[in-house]
Amino acid sequence: MSTSGIVDMEIVTKEVENDKELQQIMEQLQTDHPPGGKYSWVNGRLLYKGRVVLSKSSSLILSLLHTFHDSIFGGHSGSLRTYKRMSGELYRKRMKVDIKSYVEQCEVCQRNKYKATKPARVLQPLPIPERILEDWTMDFIEGLSKAGGMNVIIVVVDRLSKYAYFITLKHPFSAKQVVAKFIDKVVRRHGIPKSIISGRDKNFLSNFWKELFYTMGTILKRSRSFHQQTDGQTERVNQCLETYLRCFCNDQPSKWDQFIPRAELWYNTTFHASTCTTPFQVVYGRPPPPMLSYGENKTSNNEVELLLKERDLAINALKENLHVAQNRMKKMASMKRRELKFKVGDEVFPKLKPYPQRSLARKRAEKLASRYYGPYRITETIGEVVYRLDLSPEASIHNVFHISQLKHKLGKQHTVQLQQFVLTAEVKLQLWHETVSGIRWSTKLGANEWLVKWKGLPESEAMWESVYLMN
Repeated sequence: MSTSGIVDMEIVTKEVENDKELQQIMEQLQTDHPPGGKYSWVNGRLLYKGRVVLSKSSSLILSLLHTFHDSIFGGHSGSLRTYKRMSGELYRKRMKVDIKSYVEQCEVCQRNKYKATKPARVLQPLPIPERILEDWTMDFIEGLSKAGGMNVIIVVVDRLSKYAYFITLKHPFSAKQVVAKFIDKVVRRHGIPKSIISGRDKNFLSNFWKELFYTMGTILKRSRSFHQQTDGQTERVNQCLETYLRCFCNDQPSKWDQFIPRAELWYNTTFHASTCTTPFQVVYGRPPPPMLSYGENKTSNNEVELLLKERDLAINALKENLHVAQNRMKKMASMKRRELKFKVGDEVFPKLKPYPQRSLARKRAEKLASRYYGPYRITETIGEVVYRLDLSPEASIHNVFHISQLKHKLGKQHTVQLQQFVLTAEVKLQLWHETVSGIRWSTKLGANEWLVKWKGLPESEAMWESVYLMN
């Protein structure tokens, strides 16, 4: 498979010569006293700031848009990222408008992407790291079909440069296997990390994981219970990777593992709005390799010292860009911010996930009416937006909650729960069925469904469940 598109320069030159506006510029540049400016005439090519100029009516536009957006390395990125990638090599008037229109009309994107909405919450950005490749975030993408014997992806992202590694793994896996993969992929290239932010997963909570990183001198920062935004960076990368794989593996889901190396290259060479550059350029101090080939072999003899100085300047600028991005996000979140504060002794209802995902074949609608459970008493205030609750000893989850997941209990009346709900380590409610009060045939499933009443819940919250799931 070719890694770059081939541009027919004869067609480009011919179309530029037939463009009246560009023809005048060419004639001026080819005189004995060419005017100074952003245009230049080099080796029979019209360039704008060093980029190849295309005619407004160029016949190559559609194929170039396909290369920069639809290809493996285009990754079906959004209009801004596609524009940044394409404008780094080519120049054409109204190119940004055409790219936006093309991306909006892309059927693959329309089928596989969704519009993200910003929930109202109190935003507290994490401190910006001082150096690249020292502070990482980590998460898992599970529930994938088997491909090459693998069905899990570990997503590891550097918090400063946004450089990412996508590591395949086989389920079930142990903490020891995760650590081995992490050392092989990350530690051997960049050394022992200074800190790691992870989701509250059983693998991260294991004694082996904590002891290993304690020995290595690394602090493991776990995301707070029920507030995945703590590790929002990796969650966002997960969405990008999943969308990429959906775009290219829809018709061959058992081969997604073959796209992981290319997905990693695509992500790391893609423009990021928060850093105003690509992770590749931050880490290596130079732009990513161009996607297009012009049929010539070019070499660059830059001084190493100059390259390193430029990279240091780029990292300083990166930190400034991250500060600006964080302030922008905080300002946007504050527009929807709801002032809320609790104190020790207050009773609150925590918001929990009422149903485990028991089937990977299809999504299940969460139909239980109750979204909050308790009440539970606040025993400790941790910072401004985090609280510790007096959970029952049977609860196998962390008892620290973000304020966005809590609702203040109003009134003095206590409603006695019919059942003490048990929280599992996977942050789900453990429910038991009590009776089956009905049965029906589901044409969609091709199986019977039972109307199940759950222990501790009223008849009004009985649910139709597949006989396969109940068994």
